Amino acid sequence: MVRKYMTRGLMLTLMGAAAVGNLVPVSIFFGFDWLWGGIAVLLTIRYYPRSAGRLSTLFAGLAGFWGGRCLLGSWVYLFEGLWVDYFWHRRKRSMLLLDSLYWLAVSIIVSITYFSGRLPLHPQAFLFLLMKVLVNGVVNAFIAETVAVLIDCHGVGNGGRLPSLQRILSTLFIAFVCLGALFLISFGSWQEFRHMEADIRAQLEFTHQAVSVAIQNELLGQARAVALLAEVAEPIMAQPALVQRHTELIRKANTGLLGLYVADDEGTSISFSPPFDESGQSNRGRSFADREYYAELIQTQRPTVSSLIMSEVFGGANRAATPLVIVGYPILGESGVLGYAAGLLDFSQFASILGPLIHVDDTITLIDRYNRVIGSSRPEISPGADFREIESHDYHHRLTEAIEHHMPSQSGSLLEQWRRSHYVFREEMRTNELAFDVPWTIIIERPISSYIDRLYEYYNAGLAGFLVFLAVAGLAAILGSHWLGKPIRTLAALSQDLLARIRQRQEIDWPQGRVVEQAALIDNYKEMTAAIKQHVDEIELYSKRLEYLAQRDALTGLLNRGALGERLQGAVEFARANNSFFAVLFMDLDRFKLVNDTYGHDAGDAILVEVASRLRECFSDRAAIIRLGGDEFVVVLEGVADAEDVGGLIESFLAALRSPILVGEVEVAVGASIGVSCFPRDGTDANTLLRRADIAMYYAKQGGGDNYRFYDRDMDKGYLDSAQLTSDLRRAINEGELRLHFQPIVNCCTHQLVGLEALVRWQHPQLGLLLPNEFLPTAEESDLILEVDAWVLAEACRQVLSRFAGKTPLLFVNVSGRHFREGGRLLDMVASILERTNFDPGALILEVTETALVEHLDSAVRSMNELRAIRVRFALDDFGRGYSSLAYLARLPISVLKISRCFADVRSQETKNAAIIDTVLEMARSLGIIVIIEGIETSQQLEFFANHRCDWAQGFYFSLPRSMQELDSGASHRVV
Repeated sequence: MVRKYMTRGLMLTLMGAAAVGNLVPVSIFFGFDWLWGGIAVLLTIRYYPRSAGRLSTLFAGLAGFWGGRCLLGSWVYLFEGLWVDYFWHRRKRSMLLLDSLYWLAVSIIVSITYFSGRLPLHPQAFLFLLMKVLVNGVVNAFIAETVAVLIDCHGVGNGGRLPSLQRILSTLFIAFVCLGALFLISFGSWQEFRHMEADIRAQLEFTHQAVSVAIQNELLGQARAVALLAEVAEPIMAQPALVQRHTELIRKANTGLLGLYVADDEGTSISFSPPFDESGQSNRGRSFADREYYAELIQTQRPTVSSLIMSEVFGGANRAATPLVIVGYPILGESGVLGYAAGLLDFSQFASILGPLIHVDDTITLIDRYNRVIGSSRPEISPGADFREIESHDYHHRLTEAIEHHMPSQSGSLLEQWRRSHYVFREEMRTNELAFDVPWTIIIERPISSYIDRLYEYYNAGLAGFLVFLAVAGLAAILGSHWLGKPIRTLAALSQDLLARIRQRQEIDWPQGRVVEQAALIDNYKEMTAAIKQHVDEIELYSKRLEYLAQRDALTGLLNRGALGERLQGAVEFARANNSFFAVLFMDLDRFKLVNDTYGHDAGDAILVEVASRLRECFSDRAAIIRLGGDEFVVVLEGVADAEDVGGLIESFLAALRSPILVGEVEVAVGASIGVSCFPRDGTDANTLLRRADIAMYYAKQGGGDNYRFYDRDMDKGYLDSAQLTSDLRRAINEGELRLHFQPIVNCCTHQLVGLEALVRWQHPQLGLLLPNEFLPTAEESDLILEVDAWVLAEACRQVLSRFAGKTPLLFVNVSGRHFREGGRLLDMVASILERTNFDPGALILEVTETALVEHLDSAVRSMNELRAIRVRFALDDFGRGYSSLAYLARLPISVLKISRCFADVRSQETKNAAIIDTVLEMARSLGIIVIIEGIETSQQLEFFANHRCDWAQGFYFSLPRSMQELDSGASHRVV
């Protein structure tokens, strides 16, 4: 049921397409509209009952007539369907052949009609009409046949029978050739049309330039006379008689001027030539103050040209209005505008000026800024007329901003409409030779009828070539498809297992091509086979290369972690078999992270490459050198006699490594900590040897670095204690074994509580309460310190808010320098905790050590500034014990300075510590930094720092660190 409805739906769709295709054509190129409804008609006839085919034919004919096609054309498309329907259902011949025969018969009938005189058309137009109909019909037939072949290939039509190879090849070949040739002809026709438009545009622009020059020359000669009069009249403006005399003399010398006069600053003429008008009245004393050019002259004080003036004063006996244009020059004196000189230019002879410049079919019209006609080469366009009422506003398209293509909206073919159209060039006159602007526009109209035959000739040649090319291509396709059958089948059989043949390196017996196209196809298969073979070879080469790179470090070229197990296991097996000795060196660079952070990752990479080079120089002839990653290396050292031999090689390497490495223009010194394990003394398997070398390296680094240690069994206990402590600390964070104690910070003078420092403790299940110095160093060596700091900050905020219901004291919380190596994680952590606990950012002060800031100065300052933006402040902790200087106080964005407890034990003002304290306090006050002295244990110490104007103090004198529940905030201190 569904298939039945789908079949009917497709049938109705094809009927609709037959009508739409002849109602809405596709413009292939200018003048050629492709009616594609015949495709749907032919497909309906082929795959549906005769009634459907005839209805489709009727719809196509009526749509052609309704769409404005001529009655003859509608009958042609109607009879096409009837012809094909009759012979297809009667003979089942090739539909392509039937339709081609029909269009051949139509061309013969149309030719007979034309030559008998019953079809009055221009020869070129007739040829174009004939070939247009033939090309349209043949293209439709080829497209319909191509679609039918594609449908039959899927077994949908033709009773489920698949088409023959000969039909497929011939049809598709002709179809592709047909469409390609049609595309080329369409492209060439459009190009020809555009070239024609470009020629017209160039000619119009040249004519505009010539007209502009001619008008400028006419204006230029008369403007010089007016300028001369303005110059002569300036000193004699008070003597009208003398001005009149000069006016008449200058006009006689310039016969082209219809009139010449001088007016005072109120626009009244004081001289005029001719002195009297046609009626005998005096021209002197006339007022021109209401003229628009007068107002422009007075305002701009520059020469000007008026718009068109139709004057009856100079009209002669018939009193016809004369088209005049006034050229005015201001007469300038020391006090300003004295008046102006003006010349009257007669434009009634405009056509005679432009006569030599006008193309045989052109119409040139000059209009002013108000669209009034100043002059025109066409007599019926009279001066003074409104050009907007004359020109046509129907246009097809715009070539440029200045050129429009005006086309009458009349029925008929597009080429015939185009024959009756014209191009209109509209652009302001060019005034590059004049000293003043002339707001006139030149309009040039050119009919296109003289160009239409050239276009017809090109179209006819292209369409005739297409038909000839199509006929030749069809004949070649029919003949060639017969010969292409066997080679194509052979080629298809070869292509089934082509890849397997290539991999097995088998020789392929290629078929011999019988035509050029087939030979090219076989050659392409050969080239493709060669390319695949090359690709297979490249894949094998790349596989070997990848296998090599899989065991190599990309930066240093050393063996990588993936090769470590194989090389170490190989050394163990060789040593067992030969009862020999070898050593494993585990090396870690000293202070490499500091160098990386200071000079950048590029510098760090350069150092790693140089270290790898020095490792090769010392060990490469007897060792496998592996880079584990980062700054860790492993050397599997074979070919050595004993531990003493190993030690000598290591000392040589360390000596070579101490030589500074040049990074850019900076010399960087890098040391290394090396741990050594030996086979078989320290282990007889790869994992044990590597682990014990790692333990020995740990002790070498603990000893200050830049040295090496051989493994001994006593190292296990200490190393295992450290590892166990790390594991226990991770559990402590998760199971809530950490505790917080708080120590007050008070005002030195008032003894009021100003803040609390949060101090972390660890309630270890076996070891009891551990102080920070017992477990924080272990946390610093791993990422656990980040988790500890996050827990301390969150818990401190929570407890302070819980204890102090009103105004909370300042909260001091220590943070590790590791945060400054983690980019923006410190900001994210603090902001998240403050938001979660609702703690006031302005009451939080984070304490950082001197060492953390000096090691990561740039990143630390950046992170501190980010936190200051959300009102969190920083305190520099334990100042005076590190290696920072007072200069850091000005550079670092800190708000509080905590002086180390080593300065608290002062007994008199004469000590060196007192002098240092005075200097620090004075500098801090100048920078607006609050100073806290740590370690106050006696009243004498407190009194000393109070006298030295220290701000705040902290120590056992006030309180030991206690839990929040034990802390007595009201006994001796108040929140301020």
